[in-house]
Amino acid sequence: MKKIAFIPLDNRPVCYDLPSGIIDCSGDFELILPPIECVGALFSVADYEKILDWFANISHVDYVICALDTIAYGSLVASRRCNLSFNEIKNRLDKFKNILIKKNAVVYAFSSIMRISNNNYNEEEKAYWNRYGKKIFDYSFNYHKSLVMKDSNANDKFSCISNVIPNEILDDYIGTRERNFGINKLYLDWLQDGVFDMLVFSKDDCAQFGFNVLEAQELEKIIIDRNLNAFVKTGADEIPLSLLSRVICGSKNVKIFPLYTSPDSNDLISKYEDIPLEKCVRAQIELAGCSVSSSLENADLIMYVNNFESEQGELVMNIDTSHFMGDVPKFDKPVFV
Repeated sequence: MKKIAFIPLDNRPVCYDLPSGIIDCSGDFELILPPIECVGALFSVADYEKILDWFANISHVDYVICALDTIAYGSLVASRRCNLSFNEIKNRLDKFKNILIKKNAVVYAFSSIMRISNNNYNEEEKAYWNRYGKKIFDYSFNYHKSLVMKDSNANDKFSCISNVIPNEILDDYIGTRERNFGINKLYLDWLQDGVFDMLVFSKDDCAQFGFNVLEAQELEKIIIDRNLNAFVKTGADEIPLSLLSRVICGSKNVKIFPLYTSPDSNDLISKYEDIPLEKCVRAQIELAGCSVSSSLENADLIMYVNNFESEQGELVMNIDTSHFMGDVPKFDKPVFV
């Protein structure tokens, strides 16, 4: 039985419990997780030293799936709040790298591109987000839009917002972004040196324009220029689960047919994403080591996607949409939703 060491983003069930549920579907692998009390949460960071000690003391492991945000910052949320310098983060990452190399395992690593949430909720952000979060989002959005679209209106909005956000807050925010972006580029050097076998950057809570989209584009350019086995994917929590599925699938070519409840709307863009839903679904299927089937008849699995007709609902922002009321068709093949 092959062993997988799995370092999650944080202690939420989707990050910590669900991977075990996926492994339970296969009898060929053993999943090894750090103790949950060592993993980060909404208001606490991971115990870095204990996770390193846990990882170093695993006697043998065949695969490593690692949330680099946990090692670098303490969790996904902490990646936006952490005040450590670039060099302090690099020092702790170097310790992890030394242990990782000794494991001589297949390593799938992933790191987030820092999000820009379009609201004034600071539960998962720095304290100033409750006053300036939406303004920072608009600042970022209009800056990028003015560059891409040559939009004078966007440029005017950007200039106006620049005068509203205090310099010390804008400097802190941009400094945090630049630090995280520098760390992500460091990971590409590691990949080139053979530390990772695959590297994924996740576009967490994205939009059509913004600093995060610009960073994603620059990372993609580096990946292409160096011909690296790295990818930029929309999402965050689903990335490690797709990588886990990739390990389980191995060399099998599992063909999946996505079936949409609203097939005429699968080209719409979901909230907090920057590409159409159909492209997101395809990207996750391919990241899982599977392929998209061209027909129901040739598919091994059917993936039922309960998509929206015009606008995606949002529980937090209290946006409702019409719900799918039909019956799910019966098939003679496995179906998952």
